Amino acid sequence: MQPTPVTEEALGKGRDQASAVSEIPLAVRFCWGTLCLATLLNANGVAVLAGEPQGFLSLPLLGLVATVLYGMRHEARYMARPPASWVYLFFAGYLATGLLSACLSSYGDPWRAITAGLRNHCASLAVGTAGYFAATHASRAGRVDSLLRWLFWPCAAAALSGLVLPAHPVVGDQLELSETLGNRMEGVFTNTNELGLQSGYPIVLGLVLSLRTGKTFWLAVGMASGAVGVVASFSKAAMFALALLIPYVGWVGWKARAKLRGVGWAALLTGVGAAFAAGFLLSGAVQGTSSLDLDEDQQDRLEAIYRFATTGTVDDDLTTGRVDIWHECIGIWLTSPTLGTGLSTFDVVPGLELNSHNQFLTVLGESGLLGAAFLALALCGTIAALRRIEPGPTRALALGFLLVQFPLWMSSGQALCLRDHNLVAGCVLGLVAAAMPKSAPTRKTPHRRSTGSPSEAEPRSKEVRRQR
Repeated sequence: MQPTPVTEEALGKGRDQASAVSEIPLAVRFCWGTLCLATLLNANGVAVLAGEPQGFLSLPLLGLVATVLYGMRHEARYMARPPASWVYLFFAGYLATGLLSACLSSYGDPWRAITAGLRNHCASLAVGTAGYFAATHASRAGRVDSLLRWLFWPCAAAALSGLVLPAHPVVGDQLELSETLGNRMEGVFTNTNELGLQSGYPIVLGLVLSLRTGKTFWLAVGMASGAVGVVASFSKAAMFALALLIPYVGWVGWKARAKLRGVGWAALLTGVGAAFAAGFLLSGAVQGTSSLDLDEDQQDRLEAIYRFATTGTVDDDLTTGRVDIWHECIGIWLTSPTLGTGLSTFDVVPGLELNSHNQFLTVLGESGLLGAAFLALALCGTIAALRRIEPGPTRALALGFLLVQFPLWMSSGQALCLRDHNLVAGCVLGLVAAAMPKSAPTRKTPHRRSTGSPSEAEPRSKEVRRQR
């Protein structure tokens, strides 16, 4: 049987379909690039022009998100794919339960739940959905590398900002010099932990870009900028994230050494070398044999990390008093364990005037066991989706993202409202959803009619075998 020749008409249809996927209006692409810069170069950049980091009142930046969502609205048909479907289910369950409990709990404030909690989380969903649309489109159009570069360079610049710009945003789009905490830097962020934790993204994105392009340049720049951001912030949560990412880079390099020898061995040696260097510097700083000029706060932080790494000691020095805050939050949650105390109640914990400093506790406290069940479903659905996609750069990106997110959730009570993490999360979800294998249609076997009952058919088959 001769193959069917490809006609010019078929080629024309293929070109039209490819152009339909790749063509996005120039204004939408400009807004997407501006949104990347505005969010990744400031933890809450979507609202920086409004002067309140956790708000979403900036009409210009709100217009950027709306333009991207409208320009890529055809990507909405992919929102039902896992793991995005599980994440959106969690948000729906968490917000609905939190609003209900805000009306029923003695700690709840319905007006604050709507004007603060619901507004901020809707902003998070909008930014994350914009990233999701951009990722699914880039995957279908074959522009994943371009998307990753749009994320990589702002993240790398933000990590390096701790050295060149010890500042934080204030009202308007002005930057005002702020007093640093000892030698700890904030960069373009309002918090040293935000600077340190976002510094993990250049490492992950650089690793994935190196795996995709076969060039070690991305890994080298990502490791250098990420390490600079972590050291500049001196955040213990960021140091834990770096401690997870370093062996992860080495493990990915070990797995990739057969196909991509240069990148694989570079990642492996980078991970092993960084691990030995970090251990040497940490032990030297604690034992007083290092030449590093450290102040008292930095010395205490390194000693707490060293005690945890060598003896497993978890104390107030390691958690910076977070354990006492968590105990207080658990006591408040126990007053309404099923539905929680209401959305936005753990933004400022009653009696402490602080947030919960733990996103897991925030979800549990504000929406109770019901909200925690939605979170567990989302986590299980995400893990199941990652197991279904083929090993490669997309899975490496998703696992690296989770390694950054875990210390963030353990140290911050407002991790869901950080716009830079919202954007990266949306892009990761979109790439994972696009990499999900399509379910193959089940082939129906032809049904054979039997001339008699099964009990009659069996003797007949035996008789046929005897005759043969």
